[in-house]
Amino acid sequence: MTVSRDSPTARKPAGGLPDQGRGRPPTAVVLGGPVTGMVVVRSLHRAGVPVIALGTEHDHFGRSRCCTKPVAAKAANVQPEWLRWLLDEAPEGSVVLPASDEGMELIATHRGELVARGLRPGEADDEAVLACLDKARTYEIARTAGILTPRTHTVRGQADLGAALGDFRFPCGLKPLHRHVFERRSPIRDKVIVARDRAELDSLLTAMLALDLEMQVTEIVPGRDENIVVHTTYLDENGQPLMDFTHRKLRQRPIHFGVGSYVVGESLPDVAEAGLRFARAAGIRGLAVTEFKRDPRDGLLYLIECNARFNLAVALLRASGYDLPLLAYKRALGLPGPPMGPPRWGEHLWHPGPDFRSFLDYRRCGEMTTTQWVGSLLHPQRFSLWSLADPWPSIVELGATLGRGLRLARRELGIRVRRDPRAAAHR
Repeated sequence: MTVSRDSPTARKPAGGLPDQGRGRPPTAVVLGGPVTGMVVVRSLHRAGVPVIALGTEHDHFGRSRCCTKPVAAKAANVQPEWLRWLLDEAPEGSVVLPASDEGMELIATHRGELVARGLRPGEADDEAVLACLDKARTYEIARTAGILTPRTHTVRGQADLGAALGDFRFPCGLKPLHRHVFERRSPIRDKVIVARDRAELDSLLTAMLALDLEMQVTEIVPGRDENIVVHTTYLDENGQPLMDFTHRKLRQRPIHFGVGSYVVGESLPDVAEAGLRFARAAGIRGLAVTEFKRDPRDGLLYLIECNARFNLAVALLRASGYDLPLLAYKRALGLPGPPMGPPRWGEHLWHPGPDFRSFLDYRRCGEMTTTQWVGSLLHPQRFSLWSLADPWPSIVELGATLGRGLRLARRELGIRVRRDPRAAAHR
């Protein structure tokens, strides 16, 4: 298995970076993403860029040697707190890069203020970013561009709970139109909530509307999780791709509707064509990560979502020859990016904790055996979070994973921890 061994100590800036004094290039400020943001921080650190990470109290940034300064905000109030810090305390000339939906929306809605403050937000078309944050608008763009999507129905209020839902086939999925808003208001963390019948769908929608959440009912594209494929590109001001990369999910967490826990880089020309077509139709500038699911019945691709920001696969792309964080950083400074490609196909990216929990779920529903799971891991591995050079984020993650695994094992084996009543009396 391949483990990052890059030194966590301060590095000399990579060639071509401007000097902000004392031999230091402009600071990068990374917005959010507990694991994705950590990958971006490490990538920029390797290039000699000082990095400040804006996260929440639940993120790993404060434990990383690669982060010059972590700034934690309350999870329910991140954008106002991040914006205040950026306008009041960010170093002059800093490059601001999003690694979360909250970060994307903040930049898209406050770019003028950030620029007036002397900061350099990452390259993007803000209208396209906001469109990608809205699932209904994303699907409208796709259909206009001739890209297949699952059948959907948007529910913004009680008036939308009508006959239009009557002929949906069950089970169907329920997605928030704005994922980051959903995460602030709902205790549910699943990307898609599955409704098995109309009564359950109505109950879920009523609960979501009570939280003032806009939702999208969607038919579920059949097939296993390995049919989910992803295109990543970076478009310049003329809509020309500076790089193209495709990968396939092997497993995800939660299973069936989640984030890739084990993925592999593969050359998928039809996925690249569809992803580029969508990104251009949406008017995206900069980074675009477009996810599809291939219907096993006919091989056709159906759009799932598009993100105009970094995602967990940043580490896979770097291992395959594409340093996306450094590209975005240099483009924000008006500099040519680092060399891009051709890619090295076949690299695997593994997130062990989530993948182990996913394996238990796949096994429970009959989609995978222990032998198959172990056999799938017999490749050199790359990791999103684990690093010998910067160990504490992964140590903390491992501790949390072991704790969750122990609780799960207790449930599966029917073990209950009995407390000594005498100990309880002394509390």
